Amino acid sequence: MKKKQLRPGQWRRCAGETDISMGMVLRWRKHFAEKGYELPPLRPPWQRRARNFLQALSKHAYDLFRRCSQAQIDERLAICQACEYYVDEGCVKCGCKVSSRKSQLISKLAWRSSECPEKKWPVLVYPGKPKDG
Repeated sequence: MKKKQLRPGQWRRCAGETDISMGMVLRWRKHFAEKGYELPPLRPPWQRRARNFLQALSKHAYDLFRRCSQAQIDERLAICQACEYYVDEGCVKCGCKVSSRKSQLISKLAWRSSECPEKKWPVLVYPGKPKDG
């Protein structure tokens, strides 16, 4: 039997994309799973997403805010889009929004010092030695 599809508001609640508590998210997921709905992957809570982003931002600052070339950004985006953790223009592992439309100022794809949490694309600088580029 084919699983039923959630409406957008229900999908966001079950993916942990709203301001409700994780306990409530888990109750929503259990409720819809019992009714036979296909559930989205659960994203990390906002606190973990914020921590991941701030850690990446501190590495980016240590690298003196250097960015990747457009070809490197496009290569990283293609790797992300082919990944099993890429859902709805975002990474389910680290919680970051991954999109070609995002500004290079806040996109981890554009930061030389950032890396994929699954090690699918590497850091483009050596730790402790910022390189010109």
